[in-house]
Parts: sequence; structure tokens; C-alpha cells
Amino acid sequence: MPIHDIVFSDSGDVARYNGICSLVSDMLKLARQLQLTKTPHEKESIQRQIDAADKQIDQLVYQLYELTDEEIRIVEEATAPAKS
Repeated sequence: MPIHDIVFSDSGDVARYNGICSLVSDMLKLARQLQLTKTPHEKESIQRQIDAADKQIDQLVYQLYELTDEEIRIVEEATAPAKS
């Protein structure tokens, strides 16, 4: 997949870039919290936050690459965990 160069004079690119950076930072903090958490309820809550941030990052990346609905479907099918 080609690497998208951020055009810092484009406010949309900058907003997506900042959003992705912020969400990745949040996910890293949450991952550290998840490792330290003891109770199943807390672990579940933190994991839901991680999953939500991951979905937001996906949406920003789809916007960044201007993917169509069909392209998004292909990506999501290719990266979906295998059902047992």
C-alpha cells in the first residue's frame, strides 16, 4: 500500500494526521492500563475503549486514502479475524 504524504498546508490532512496520532497515543496508554488491570470488568471496559479507538483510526485512514465503500469492504474482509 502506498504511503500517503501528509500535506501540512491541507487542513483536512492535518486534522486526520492529528486525530490518528492522538488515537494511537490513547491506545498505547490503554494497552499499558490493560496489562496492569486486575478485574475482568475493568479489562473488558479498557478493551472496549481500545476497540473503539481502533475503529476510529480505521475510519481516518479510509478517509486519508479516499477509499470507496467497496474498497473498505475488501480491506475489512481481508483483515477480519477468522471465525471458529
